[in-house]
Amino acid sequence: MRDNKRAERVETINKLIEKVASCGRNFFLKRNGICRFELINGKPRYIDTYNNETIYPYGERDGKFNGGSTLWELIKEFRAFIIDGEQLEYSGLYVPYWGYPQEDMNLIREFAKNIGYLK
Repeated sequence: MRDNKRAERVETINKLIEKVASCGRNFFLKRNGICRFELINGKPRYIDTYNNETIYPYGERDGKFNGGSTLWELIKEFRAFIIDGEQLEYSGLYVPYWGYPQEDMNLIREFAKNIGYLK
């Protein structure tokens, strides 16, 4: 049962990642496709398609992750959502440092609300 719920939340997060990848600066869109989460042995892992690394998104960034600290914190936030399923009132999606046009950020946030990620 727990893994079924986590699998559903992985799908939710992957949809959100696809939305982010389709807007603005195309974060999560790398040379080998769109990054994603997968459940490996029941645990969420981030698949970075830039270097085809499977990353455990917890704690400090390691050398496997190709991205900045704001994106790293968002990925850790995604992992937490996959595990506990709690909708967020505040999220890294509200951080103003993305360099995305405001209209794209509004679209991403609205999408995140519609799929159950944000309250």
